[in-house]
Order: sequence, then C-alpha cells, then structure tokens
Amino acid sequence: TNWVVVVDIPCGAIRASPKPHPILLSIIPMMAWRSSGSTNDEMINKLRRFGVISTSTLEQGFRNVDRRFFVPKGQEDMAHADQPLKEGNIHLSAPHIYGYGTCR
Repeated sequence: TNWVVVVDIPCGAIRASPKPHPILLSIIPMMAWRSSGSTNDEMINKLRRFGVISTSTLEQGFRNVDRRFFVPKGQEDMAHADQPLKEGNIHLSAPHIYGYGTCR
C-alpha cells in the first residue's frame, strides 16, 4: 500500500492515510503553494490571507524566524517560496505544512 500524508484542515493535524478523502485532495491544492512571496513578510501575509496561519501567536512565530536562515546553500532565492526544499539529507517542508501542522 502506498501511504500519503493528509492534512486534516479543521484541526490542522497531519496524519498518514492509505486512501485520503477526495474532498481533502481537492481542497489542499487550492491553498497550498499559493503563499509564496519575495520576502518573509509577503509570504506570511499570504499564508495568513489563505487561512494557513490562523492565530496571531503562530503569525508572530513565523515572523520571528525567517526561513532564509535555514534553506540549503544555493537555494536562498527560494527561501520564501511555499514549497519544500531538499538537498541531500536536508529537507524543509513547505511553509504551509508548518502552518497546517500547528493545531489551532
């Protein structure tokens, strides 16, 4: 069985599921990866607008820790793209995953 990771949007939990509900598969792509920005603030503003960041505490955490300090060398221009970044054993999930993965 191929397992996929499903984000449970109402509670923000991430779980593994062998067969995700079709509604979830249609909702997630609508919001995911639309929150890219050219700066940390622009990315966070979009994450907030699309409901990925739902509390001011979570928003402040995102603002306090700029993703550009953690991206693999040579990928700095992608720091505020809402997509995963990987180099070797280093993997950073897309910012929307961190937003969804934090229970509200």
